[in-house]
Amino acid sequence: MRRSIILFILLLNFGFSANVLVPAVNSNMEGVLVDLSCEFVPGQGRVLVTTDPYIGIGAQESERTATEVVKTMLGEFPDKDVIFVFSAENTDTIDGGSAGMAMAICLMSEINNESLASGVSMTGSINSEGEAVQVSGILQKARAVSTFAKVFLIPAGQNKVLTYTKEYISPSEGIYIEEARPLEIDVAEYALENWNLSVIEVTTVSEAYEWMTKEVSAREIPELELPTFNRNLTRMNRLAEKSIQRAEDLVGDLDSNNSIASTYLTRAIETPADFPYTRANYAFLAAVASQTSIESVEVVALEMVKQFQNFETSDPYWRAEMELRISWSLFRENSFIAKKDWLLIAANMFSMEKIGNETLDMTQVRKMANSKILEAKTSVEAAKVLSGESSNAEESLLLAIESFEEELYFAALYNAIDAIAWSEASKGVSYEYLQQLFKTPKEDEFSEAYRRHALYLFTQTEDSSLIDAAIFSAIRADLREGIFETTTNLPINFKLPTLDWKLLTIIILTIYVLRKMRGKKGRKKVALTEDELLMLAEGKGKAVQFLQEKLKKKEITRETYVKLVRELEGF
Repeated sequence: MRRSIILFILLLNFGFSANVLVPAVNSNMEGVLVDLSCEFVPGQGRVLVTTDPYIGIGAQESERTATEVVKTMLGEFPDKDVIFVFSAENTDTIDGGSAGMAMAICLMSEINNESLASGVSMTGSINSEGEAVQVSGILQKARAVSTFAKVFLIPAGQNKVLTYTKEYISPSEGIYIEEARPLEIDVAEYALENWNLSVIEVTTVSEAYEWMTKEVSAREIPELELPTFNRNLTRMNRLAEKSIQRAEDLVGDLDSNNSIASTYLTRAIETPADFPYTRANYAFLAAVASQTSIESVEVVALEMVKQFQNFETSDPYWRAEMELRISWSLFRENSFIAKKDWLLIAANMFSMEKIGNETLDMTQVRKMANSKILEAKTSVEAAKVLSGESSNAEESLLLAIESFEEELYFAALYNAIDAIAWSEASKGVSYEYLQQLFKTPKEDEFSEAYRRHALYLFTQTEDSSLIDAAIFSAIRADLREGIFETTTNLPINFKLPTLDWKLLTIIILTIYVLRKMRGKKGRKKVALTEDELLMLAEGKGKAVQFLQEKLKKKEITRETYVKLVRELEGF
């Protein structure tokens, strides 16, 4: 899928001449933006620096070189001081000489009292002759400036980047062999196609200064309005309401609680009903933030895994999302509280899973998961090379592999899809893609919920990290949509353990829990405890298996079977 510039990060449009936004690369090899300004004030010929964060020795040497080059070009200024001011986020230190050319141009604009173009940025060191010197991280820096610039200046000779990436083959399922191969990237071609950014090579400070003083305005931020939604996401709305109810029970009185948990709960309640995933996500954060107890969930999670593996599904999209959260509770390195709440969400979803007469061929699901992991591995490696932003993608890929090893093939498939989505999100998206996103709903309920979550974040925030999450959610919706359309359906396989008193007890308790959830007519439903939710997840599977066996033996009619199953699905 073709991706271009992220269009929604709001940056300052600098009108003052001695101010320029330049890119750098942090310790994680991610492109970040640095605000560089220059002051030319009465003094004693000193070069002074103020930085946030700290500056390294390499950068200090570059400042002096830049000042000497400007003196050669414009004349000495013994009675003036030069003050360079650096300000950056998402990095601990600023070092190296890659801002040398920008510092020289910033100082020249201050001395000449000439404004700099807001739509042009640059990278490159300089030597004492005022010539551009090559630097590292060209692609990562281009990605960073694409959020506001139309033109990016780089040192001559750096348009071709030779690097190495990895491709993978899978001789058998679950085994992946990597192959390293050289990769030459045409920076100008890649940046124009993916970010709509023009990359220009320059050889000297003078040439760069001509570009920086042209009339090139900053990239415009388009305005998109939320569409009207005609479809009710029934089960997602029920899941959101259950999540909010649980969060309310945990957080307590909003008026007397000003904690982070209370803030998240308020967001969950105030988010419109058309965005159920957003509401459920905020409720999840509220529930996690409100709890302090730490307890292991692995034993319960593994028991639920057994239930999933023994209970076939006619609802693959819903089952995959359930199994995904089970894998998070087992393998993600989050707090025990978060793990427990993912487990409870999975239990809640299990109670709402639809029942039918067919199930997916799990052999095909296993093959799909293996193939998608292979694709994700290649995608993550490409993201490292092209943008340096791969931590989320790498985590999802690891979860996919661990899920596959535990035979959680739905979870393996969806974690691999998430890895690809994060990798693709690191490239950004075009305005054309966003227009299509705002216009075209998804068929699958969860995919549509993810699409709406992306729309909500795009229109409600200017936070760059949330914008990245929105792009991920949008691509995730694309990749989830229709994923099971080509798979084969098989008849439900009635393989049941021998019924015993334990099973009958579970069924009786399930009926009790369902009645408690329903409540008496006219009365408020009673909230379930965590143990009851987990018991419900186990009990529903056993109850449906019991009814299926009765139907197979013709001990009950199909009408009775359908009626009872619908009773189970109603909660």
